[in-house]
Amino acid sequence: MSEKKSDNIKTQQQRAKSKRLSGKQRTLIAAILVLLITTVGIFGIIRYSDTRRLDVAYYGVPESIATTINAVLESPDNATVQKKYSQVRIVQLTEKDIGNTKRIAKKYDLLFMWNGANAANVAEKAVVLPESVYNLFPASVRHTGKVNNVPKMLPLLLDHYELACYRTYRNNAGLALPETFNELESYLHTIKGYADYPLICAGKADATLMAFISAFAESLAGSEGYATLVKATAHADRLSDVLDVPLGKNISLASILGIIKQWQHDGLIHSQWYNVTEKDIGSYMEEHRLGAIFMPLSEHRVKPFILIKYYDAVQFPKGDVTNHALIAPELVGMAFRNDASQLAVLEHFAHTDLQMLLSQHSKLAPASARAEAHDVQADDVRFWAASCTDGPVPELGTAAFVSQVKTAMFAEEIRTYMELGTR
Repeated sequence: MSEKKSDNIKTQQQRAKSKRLSGKQRTLIAAILVLLITTVGIFGIIRYSDTRRLDVAYYGVPESIATTINAVLESPDNATVQKKYSQVRIVQLTEKDIGNTKRIAKKYDLLFMWNGANAANVAEKAVVLPESVYNLFPASVRHTGKVNNVPKMLPLLLDHYELACYRTYRNNAGLALPETFNELESYLHTIKGYADYPLICAGKADATLMAFISAFAESLAGSEGYATLVKATAHADRLSDVLDVPLGKNISLASILGIIKQWQHDGLIHSQWYNVTEKDIGSYMEEHRLGAIFMPLSEHRVKPFILIKYYDAVQFPKGDVTNHALIAPELVGMAFRNDASQLAVLEHFAHTDLQMLLSQHSKLAPASARAEAHDVQADDVRFWAASCTDGPVPELGTAAFVSQVKTAMFAEEIRTYMELGTR
């Protein structure tokens, strides 16, 4: 009996120990559950914070303009941003980044960049903007924000490739500013008696060289002919593929380059304008050797005032064609979330007060029809864009190519062509 009793006692002790272990296990399980709940809570907060972060990307936008836009987004007075978002994250995209349109649409809320082939590609992923916001822009500017006739890009600012004429020589010669292409050619012949270089262009810069060719093509073939050139260039492997594409009015890229070569021969333009730099132009300005300069408004702004104040900027003279566009880089904005707050943030930049602020800080032209421009030159650009039936359009390189390497190769082929005159 004593052995049986002993066995019963041992069994009871083992059961009690088992119960104690089960209690420890229950405590451990409870601790794990608490940890899991806490972890889930933390990640929930992180996800919640992400939804309250506004992710803004820029591509090719000058730092000064990006800084102004950032200041607007992060301003305590920006009620929409302050109410909805706890943080604004700014990212500068590279050329590699801009090619991945799916990733951009997934990762960013807003994108600011210059209009062109890359912008059109990315805009395919952007959300549709309300037609009502476009009422703040002139009709010809309004339609440039549309992709396949769908409003996807919000116009913000306009740069412009101007013809800046040296006032002293113009007054000495008793000339009016040229308004037509034929008047420009006659103007340069007369100014040749006063200036070493009646016309010059910093063609060493790919964008300026392409813009110069674009201005000639648009002037002589009109907006439809220029659009034909852009389309043909986008599908071309080399310059020779597009030289003889008919642009209308018996104009082709070959005939345009032929006119410029004739101007080189006649001394109407610097014989090697395609290798001239902005530094060269600055030196020529100091020496009073120039009659007129083809350059962007943004470059005009950084020229020494003591020199540039003697130059009157005009729209590149137009040929005898009905429909025209303006070769003018256009800063646009896009949104990628069909979210009322994000759309409101973007649309805010179309308002008169914000358009005026952007113009004042960038010294470029506001896209808005009503906003006060930085000065008369910026106001002129807006007027020229509005008066052109097809509004502002990018220069050929930006309009046709998504690759900067392709643009550089095409520009170099033009330089070789202008140097050799053969194909």
